Amino acid sequence: MSKLIVTVDSASNLPNVDTFGASDPYCIVEIKDGSTGNERQGTVVDVRADDGDSELDYEVDEPDGDFGDPSLEGHHDQHHRRRAGGHHRRRRNVGSAARRKTRSKLSNKPQDFQIRVKVVEARQLQGANISPVCRVTCYNQMKQTRIKKSTNSPYWGETFFFNFHVSPADLMEELVECGVFNSRRLRSDALIGAFKFDLGMLYEEDGHAFLHKWLLLCDPEDPQGGAKGYLKICAVILGPGDEAPSFKQTANADEDEDIEANLLRPAGVQLRPATFTLRVYRAEDLPRMDSEMFQGVKKIFTGTSTKELVDPYLVFQFAGKEVHTDTKYTDDHPEWNEELRIGLQFPSMCERIKLQMDRLTEDDVIGTAYIDISLISAQGESGYLPTFGPAFINFYGSPREFSELGDEFCALNEGKGEGVAYRGRLLAELRTELGETPNQSKGDISEDQLTKVQKFLRRRKFRLHAAFGSATMISEVDAPVEFEISIGNYGNKLDDTPTNAVFDGVHYYFLPWGKTKPCAVVDSQWEDISFRLHAVNFLHKIIQR
Repeated sequence: MSKLIVTVDSASNLPNVDTFGASDPYCIVEIKDGSTGNERQGTVVDVRADDGDSELDYEVDEPDGDFGDPSLEGHHDQHHRRRAGGHHRRRRNVGSAARRKTRSKLSNKPQDFQIRVKVVEARQLQGANISPVCRVTCYNQMKQTRIKKSTNSPYWGETFFFNFHVSPADLMEELVECGVFNSRRLRSDALIGAFKFDLGMLYEEDGHAFLHKWLLLCDPEDPQGGAKGYLKICAVILGPGDEAPSFKQTANADEDEDIEANLLRPAGVQLRPATFTLRVYRAEDLPRMDSEMFQGVKKIFTGTSTKELVDPYLVFQFAGKEVHTDTKYTDDHPEWNEELRIGLQFPSMCERIKLQMDRLTEDDVIGTAYIDISLISAQGESGYLPTFGPAFINFYGSPREFSELGDEFCALNEGKGEGVAYRGRLLAELRTELGETPNQSKGDISEDQLTKVQKFLRRRKFRLHAAFGSATMISEVDAPVEFEISIGNYGNKLDDTPTNAVFDGVHYYFLPWGKTKPCAVVDSQWEDISFRLHAVNFLHKIIQR
């Protein structure tokens, strides 16, 4: 048995075929039959220098027949694996090899192409008091968005067009780089984060397009430095006769889409798994939502007697994921005492948590509230994870009066606009835990935690005083005008009789109060949260000085 010893010494001038970072090259040795020229089964040898060696020796058993000329092939591997021994049979990098093989079949004949890139928005950009601008570079052409002043979450909505007359084979190897810069910094250190992808990757997508994709921005010089922000783009490759897809997005698409599943990450950048745990204790003062004509039927199916005409449950939404509590039938003061859990990748590009209370019949919305992540967390070494409560969250929307004919202001209950009336409140607590994602989305709150919350429920009496200075620019009215002051479900009208409006001689009416100003007083009972306001008031006074 003869042996052929192949010594792989070094290589030079190898192209960098990886989109991010440097390639990890390895060599494949194949042996062919010298008499027939047919390829015989040989040994595939991985000669990547795992420990930084520049020269390695490998032994290859001789196949039957004469040796032909050995064939050497160079490849690269993105996934670094340790060898078990000298004779190591390695699988090909299927994703990378298949991609390159597909692109090699493309035509070399020049054609007209257009690359469209829409820069939608960015979120969670690193830095304080920044004025971001986005630059898109494609095939040595660079285009830039407008500068957005003093924001970490800019919205651009600008579309750029890149026109080329090249062969498909050459075009697919070119890179698209999306970089976000701080226009207030010097050019040398203005980069906040960037993302690169080749056009071949875009071409292999359905319709040759990225639609509303999120890009995780990082520092190209330090990919392990973590996320520097998120950028949302749309991109498409159009050839002769191709129809461009629509880049428009529906109004509620941002809330409904699974953002984390729609995220593109560069190699080497990892996000930490985390869990949002929302402890839902109780709700109060919910308005009537059901008609009395359905109560008999509901009693047959639920077995409950008619108390309050509302069947609430809470929906917890974040990053396109949602989980909801159990339904409490005929109860306008429900007590859930449940934990709702949602897994996420931290840091997330989503900026707010959505809480929505629905009723069972037809799933009409009682009210919607949002919690901004930026208001309950802080970045940096001295920062903290999103934390809230336990505290009450107020819900506002359309007027509380129930109508059999429907509610023309129901859009206010879904958070589309500023609510005009109080529609209840929710006692909840939010905690964030880094680590694994949750195995179960729901659970019960422990008895110890319920005991700790009781101290936040003690109430005190409060009195609200309100004085009216003037009332002008009133539209034409035939009846007297009166005002009512309310806080929660507590309210009081003015003690004086309603006042007739007087025409001002031009366009509007006003109330002739003169030097006698009406007043109103509202007595109410609320939880005492003054201990939370003391520190805030101290800080405001220091700032004013």
